[in-house]
This record gives sequence, C-alpha cells and structure tokens, in this order.
Amino acid sequence: FNRDVAVNWTAVDKQTSSSACNATSLTADTAGVSVTCTSRSFGGERTASLVIGRDTVKPTVSIAGAIDSASYPPQTPPTPTCVASDALSGIRFNPVPTLTGLAPDGTGHATFTCGAASDRAGNTSQPVSVSYTIQPRATVPTLSPGTPAANPSNGAAAVTWTPPIDDGAVRPTSYVVT
Repeated sequence: FNRDVAVNWTAVDKQTSSSACNATSLTADTAGVSVTCTSRSFGGERTASLVIGRDTVKPTVSIAGAIDSASYPPQTPPTPTCVASDALSGIRFNPVPTLTGLAPDGTGHATFTCGAASDRAGNTSQPVSVSYTIQPRATVPTLSPGTPAANPSNGAAAVTWTPPIDDGAVRPTSYVVT
C-alpha cells in the first residue's frame, strides 16, 4: 500500500457469540508487519494473520558512468547506466534509458535520460538526465613542402604546415619532420 491502511476483523459464529479483534491501523512506512487476530467462541478458537507493507516514498533513480556537464575525449566516451532503488517495496518497473544528441560519428553534445521508475507499492519517480560533450576527433595537420632555404651549410629546408582547427582535442606539443 502507498497510503494509510486500516485492518478491520470480522468474526462470525452462527451458533454462539464470538469475540472479534480490534481494528489495526498502519500509518508508518514499513516493509511488512504481521497483524494477527484470534477469535474465541464456545466452538473454539480461530487465528488469522496478515502481513501488510506500507511504502509512500518514491523510488530513487540516478545515473552512473557519466558526469553532468563533463567533456570526454572520443577515445573514451562514457557508458552511462540507470540505477533505481527502493528501500521498502522494491522496484517493479526499471527506468528506460535514452541517449540523444550525438552525431553519427559519436561526437557532440549528448543527453542521457533515465525515465521514471515505479515501485511495487505504485509510487513513481521523476526522470533524471545528464548532459555531456564528446569532443570531436582530432584531425591530422596539413603539410606542404616549402621552398628550400638558401643555407647550403646545414642543408635545412623550410616546411609550411597548417595545424588542425581548435576542436577541443588534445594538441601535439611538437612535430618531427624527416
């Protein structure tokens, strides 16, 4: 149950009067509590038990494996997953994950969403999301031969190169031309 519970007992004995049990109310959350009633009459005694749980708290949903507003290199993108838990009645329906926003090459601004989860008592969580960026893949610089330098003593030649555009990827700190 996901609200207060009232248990009322009725004892019926057609031959004699019988004693009934008092009503029991469950107003606090619990995974389960046993409620018992024993009725007595001239014909004997009968006992009945019932286990009742009460859970008014929505399940929790979180995202593991990705950090909101983070930036990841394309070689090691995150692998986010949905994690749902419920301390009392347990998860009935897990959240459905969705990933949107990435380009076909797996780069760009992504949003990972975990849909709502429901517990066995009927409580439903809110969806949760994280957004992150997968950096563009690094591009290879363009090299073109230059005019050989007029320095016959060491045989050096000038080489012109164009570095890749600033795409947020890690930049080389040096180049070797052979």
